[in-house]
Amino acid sequence: MAALSNAALKYAAAQHTIALHDLAGVILVIVTIAIAVLFVRTLHMLAKGTLLAG
Repeated sequence: MAALSNAALKYAAAQHTIALHDLAGVILVIVTIAIAVLFVRTLHMLAKGTLLAG
């Protein structure tokens, strides 16, 4: 997902269009939210003691 975001930002910078910049921004926000959710879930599992309880 991060590679998609990076590629979208680079392509938008090369094409100089507002719509592509907006789309790249939306992709970046979605990726950032996904990473934050995974981070919070991992911390929660770590606090409960179930992170490594396979």
